[in-house]
Amino acid sequence: MDLKALLIISLVAMLVFPQYAFSTDSGNSTSTVPAVTNSTVSQGSSGSVSSSNSSNTSSSNTASSSNVSTSGTNSSTTSTLQSNTNTNSSKTSTPTPINNTVTVVTIDPTSSVITPNLATVQPGSSISFSVKITDTSSLPSIPTGTISWGDGSMGGAFSSTMCALLSGSCIVSYTPPINFVKDITITANYAGDGTHSASSSISTIKVTTLHPVTETMTSSSETISPGTQVQLTATIADSSSSPVTPSGIVSWNDNNMGGTFRQASCVLSSAACAVSYTSPTNYSGSITITANYAGDLIHNANSGQFTLAISHLASTTTTVAPNTVTINQGTGTQFTASVTDTSSLPTIPDGMVSWSDGGAGGTFSLSFCNLSSASCSVSYTPSNNPPNSLTITAEYEGNSAHSGSTGTSVVTVHFQHQTVTSVTPNPVTLVQGTSVQLTATISDVSSLSATVAGNVSWSDGNAGGSFAQAYCVLSSSMCSISYTPPADSTNPVTITATYSGDDSHAGSSNVVQSKILVLPTFISLKSDQSYYAYGDVVTLSVNLPGQSMQSIAVGVSNPSGDNIVSRTITTDENGTGTLQFKIPDTYQTGVYRDVVNTIVYGKNYTNSTEFNVIKSHGVTIDSVQITNQQGNPVSILPQGQNGFVKVSISSGEKMPALLTLNLFDANQSSLGTTSVKSIVNPGTSTMTLSFFIPSNVQVGLANVFTDVYSDWPNNGGTPLTAESCLAADLQDVSTLPASYVPASPHSCTNSPSGLGVGSTVSTAMTNNQAQITLGVAIQNDSMVFMSPTQAHLLALAYDNGTTSNNNSVGIVNVDLNSLDKTSAAANATSVGPTQFTTLAGPDLQNNPMAMKILQEIEISKKQVANIIGNETAAKLDQQLILQQRQAAASQLKQDLTTLAEASASTSSNAAYASFLTTVDDNRTHPIFQDEFNFMKQRVTTANTAMQSVLSNGGSLGQALATFNKYATINHVQMVSLNNELNVQYGLADSRIQSCFDSTGQLTVVNGVNTCVQNIENNSTGPSGISIVSVQATDQQGNPVSLIQRGQMGYVKVVIESNVNSQSLITVNLFDSNISSLGTASAQYALSPGQSEVVLPYYVPSQSGTGLASVYANVFTGWPNNGGTSQSNELSYFVGLS
Repeated sequence: MDLKALLIISLVAMLVFPQYAFSTDSGNSTSTVPAVTNSTVSQGSSGSVSSSNSSNTSSSNTASSSNVSTSGTNSSTTSTLQSNTNTNSSKTSTPTPINNTVTVVTIDPTSSVITPNLATVQPGSSISFSVKITDTSSLPSIPTGTISWGDGSMGGAFSSTMCALLSGSCIVSYTPPINFVKDITITANYAGDGTHSASSSISTIKVTTLHPVTETMTSSSETISPGTQVQLTATIADSSSSPVTPSGIVSWNDNNMGGTFRQASCVLSSAACAVSYTSPTNYSGSITITANYAGDLIHNANSGQFTLAISHLASTTTTVAPNTVTINQGTGTQFTASVTDTSSLPTIPDGMVSWSDGGAGGTFSLSFCNLSSASCSVSYTPSNNPPNSLTITAEYEGNSAHSGSTGTSVVTVHFQHQTVTSVTPNPVTLVQGTSVQLTATISDVSSLSATVAGNVSWSDGNAGGSFAQAYCVLSSSMCSISYTPPADSTNPVTITATYSGDDSHAGSSNVVQSKILVLPTFISLKSDQSYYAYGDVVTLSVNLPGQSMQSIAVGVSNPSGDNIVSRTITTDENGTGTLQFKIPDTYQTGVYRDVVNTIVYGKNYTNSTEFNVIKSHGVTIDSVQITNQQGNPVSILPQGQNGFVKVSISSGEKMPALLTLNLFDANQSSLGTTSVKSIVNPGTSTMTLSFFIPSNVQVGLANVFTDVYSDWPNNGGTPLTAESCLAADLQDVSTLPASYVPASPHSCTNSPSGLGVGSTVSTAMTNNQAQITLGVAIQNDSMVFMSPTQAHLLALAYDNGTTSNNNSVGIVNVDLNSLDKTSAAANATSVGPTQFTTLAGPDLQNNPMAMKILQEIEISKKQVANIIGNETAAKLDQQLILQQRQAAASQLKQDLTTLAEASASTSSNAAYASFLTTVDDNRTHPIFQDEFNFMKQRVTTANTAMQSVLSNGGSLGQALATFNKYATINHVQMVSLNNELNVQYGLADSRIQSCFDSTGQLTVVNGVNTCVQNIENNSTGPSGISIVSVQATDQQGNPVSLIQRGQMGYVKVVIESNVNSQSLITVNLFDSNISSLGTASAQYALSPGQSEVVLPYYVPSQSGTGLASVYANVFTGWPNNGGTSQSNELSYFVGLS
């Protein structure tokens, strides 16, 4: 390097490191600029610069460079270059220049902050500290590196003594030492990184001072006897100026004196806790009890002591009486323990005696007893399988003055047969004031049973009832007693039957649960209506409050006194039941009587009511007449005076009705309404109504419209009959000449030559006959209202020439089914003359409205002709369709026969037989098979009915509807079929089956089905009688599924009885419309066992087709004569065709 370059380098160094620009060597050597090596010096770090000189001499020259220090501020660092010193000579050495470069790195200052800066921590708890390192330079960056933590060797624990910075922060957890007594300084030291200086910060944990406590011990007794127990209590109190309730644990010891604590420690509750301590049994003197309180987070630990005095006890002996005894197995014996003080100064012992049988399994009446006058007693009963001999031990526990002792008794067990007592009925229903018989049966349940003898005593737990006698004597292991419950209580009674045993049998008992039944005071019966018309359904409702599953006999008789319905209603859980049947049009009109009867726990209940059968509902307006005030007929309604109208109506039932009259003058102006609102009674009612006719009304032919409503229409009222219209002459009688002949009152649609009585206007048109509706006709050049149909027929009458003369026409009755294009004239017949004049005249021809009416009549003639033509075409189409159906039916029959032969192996019979092979339980095979046979029978019957419809020209839709009607079986009928088959093949008890209701359910009330309970209590039914089956048959009793209407059918009823009884068996048949078809009956004496009766039954031809229901009942007599049900009703079904 030349001198110029060296000077430039030196100048740069002086500018960068001015404080080290010059230095003085203390030696005499000459200072020279050393060579600079290639090195980097960071701001704030130390570095060394060194060089080596070489010379031709043997001496060694050493050059050293100074250290670079850190100022700790953001300022330039000056490097001092020391001269090389030759330590061996004063001779100047010339260094060899080296071409090196120095790089300087800036170190940013930092600050650190600990959070929290000041904290308080409970002993044993931990706290989290976080430190934040911040670059405080003008161009800050995020410091990295690690933080080291310390607590000044106070003995605490950090979760980690070092943590790495993340985003300039890190967190540790610190737990101080337990019970530290001075403040703890937490230090966080940051070591710096390549661009940041080190820094540190501190936080202080203030010391927590524990509260001092005092401990107090108490004992339930200061002096106790050896082996006795005492309760010790420790109470801890905070004695600081700011007391807090102490918590924690107190541990106990007696310094190894041999006593026992029930628990070695206890937990403070409200600063106190207690334990039980039992002193050693063979020690007298004093025992020091120590209680150590361990302290808690706020309180110091402490301990306390208490001294117990153990006194000397008097010795005792215990004896058991009897000392030896022989007792029967299962029989109780009393044992008495006596405790004696055997000391020189005896006192009477007290305390407890505990009993045991050495694990023999017996039972004591008390496991311990308290001494009274130094003795006490208990009762002991051996177990069911005791040893032949056992020892009874009585242990006296001692007291504060007496030591404990034991005594024994040796027991020899005499084995007896075990028995079981059962009582029937159980549970039992008790009726206030009515006695019930209870039967106790004693059973020897040992392996070698023997006849049981002895007595059975009875008790009702002092409920207030009475037994016929206090006990009954067994006969054949059974005995019975009569019990009457209390008359003034409805609380349940618990009855106990106790067998006392005999020489060979142990005693036993049984408890009978019961309830007191308060019988209802009445049975209610009502019908949903008072009047029933043909086709109405009668609903009879019965209620016997609180009596569920009760069979109630129902009888309905017609006005002649004949029984038309004899059925049984079974009440539901609310004591209610209903019966429905339809009123067919074959029933007599008049008053029908319905009666219900039943017996509940010996009490008879009966009620009856009536209803009326009428032909139809509503009222009929029989006549409307113009009268004077006295009710005599007149022909004129007087203008300016009161007019009077007499109306006669008839009704088949009692009902509310509103009668209204509306008067219209000759201009058809309404003159108002008069009305009567009243109750219409059955029969004919006549009423006369008046209304004032103003003087300014138009005279001429006026109309009186009569209507009957259920109420005013604006109140929702509806018409009860068709409207009646009466045309009458309205005139000012004061101006009429004496020769004036008024027009007679007549129907608005008839001529004045009638009888003067208003008639109703029918508004219906049937398929077979055209009836009057509405229209116009002309009379003497004036228009008269009539029906379009009548206008058609008038035109037809003109066209066919059936008018009686040129001035009148005939009202014709035309049968549309018999008309065709060529025979219209022959079938248009006059049924009565009218007074309508010839439809022509000069005035009429000059009246546009009249001419329009004539045009309408011409159009009507064409319409009638079209109607006739359409009817004839329709009949021809129907004949063609019938022929095609008959041909198709014949071909279908042949095809079905061919198909059946070809598919015999895959027929329904074969398929079902294959199915039966998959049924594991062979007992059910015949039931499944009969169900299948029944289905086939229903289908065959339905096919027959369907073919009958087709053969008679019915449509396919009608045929299918008929098929469904005969093939359908409802849920009730399905239940009945399964009932019958299960009973028939022994898979069900017919008596139990009779308990199911119409939906196949067993109604349970309070967990009991009364019907089943009666059967289980050896009762076949309510009276020991049940219906096993009911089925439609032929005269020989063979089952049938179809009965022809209009012919005689037969019903077979099979009855099972456990009693001899004179009974009435009835059968009621209801068609598919639930119309009652009458009652068949047989009355004879039933004997125990099964009997059957086949009853003939005529089926009226007008009965509804489809499945009919057959109901069988057994009564004591006809219900309307007071007869009651002796069985539950049983039903079946049969097809009617």
